[in-house]
Amino acid sequence: MALQPGKLYEVVVVDDDEDEHILFREAARQYSTQINILFFTNGATFISHLQANNDRPNLVILDVHIPILNGYELLMALKQEETTKDIPVVVWSGVLLPQEISRCYKLGANSVVVKPDTYPLLVQSVGNLCRYWFDTVALPSI
Repeated sequence: MALQPGKLYEVVVVDDDEDEHILFREAARQYSTQINILFFTNGATFISHLQANNDRPNLVILDVHIPILNGYELLMALKQEETTKDIPVVVWSGVLLPQEISRCYKLGANSVVVKPDTYPLLVQSVGNLCRYWFDTVALPSI
């Protein structure tokens, strides 16, 4: 299933590292210009955005180590809410212990990915995510 011509895919990245925002956006652009990315630096701001807008992203990329409302709390909130529980969530974090990975899946994460430590690997990883979520699987309509 290739990207549909003219369709825009909405991705939300919740990560407090603004350098990651720049790198993630550039890596996604190398894959496709049909991917629109919104960035939030904490879970509370993203929840406020969801409450104020009817738009739902096609995919959420979530770092668990974020301030105010951490990634675990945000993941739990998204998966418990009827209007957001079907949004795929990929946990994307730098360092995760095995028990943290298990916790993410128990809270409803659809995937857990350890952030690559070089830009070429980041581009490859983002491309793999985009290929899987936008070319391979059927997503719920937003």
